[in-house]
Amino acid sequence: MKKVKRIIGRKERVRFPELGMERVVAKVDTGAYRSSIHCSLIKVVLRGGERVLRVRFLDPNHADYKKEGVYFPEFKRVRVKSSNGSIQERFLVKTTLVLGKRKFKTEFTLTNRSSMKSPVLLGRKAINNRFLVDVSKTFELDKISE
Repeated sequence: MKKVKRIIGRKERVRFPELGMERVVAKVDTGAYRSSIHCSLIKVVLRGGERVLRVRFLDPNHADYKKEGVYFPEFKRVRVKSSNGSIQERFLVKTTLVLGKRKFKTEFTLTNRSSMKSPVLLGRKAINNRFLVDVSKTFELDKISE
């Protein structure tokens, strides 16, 4: 049986339970293939003799900012074409995303989005076969229980 695709707006609030982040504003961008999330620190460090990625998500003025950061033992580097056409190399991690009542693992590239209005961008890879986007709406999942 096919799951019904929930309609979401061009902006939604999302949760990242593994990262301790609640109600973070995400811009839904069907033109972007990958999703990305704002980080104020991204650094490969040694921890217990292993190379891990240390990440501080969001900025210090955000309620969910954690100074100690989050460690990812599994990560990779990918090449991403940005909206201005330039190619950037970014780290990519996988984590759990909660969008409405739907909870699933998906990939995020890590980047500085401090100049953007939303700290999270949800691309096609995350929303494909799960949601339909109505760009005339915002925060649809806040209004309707699934």
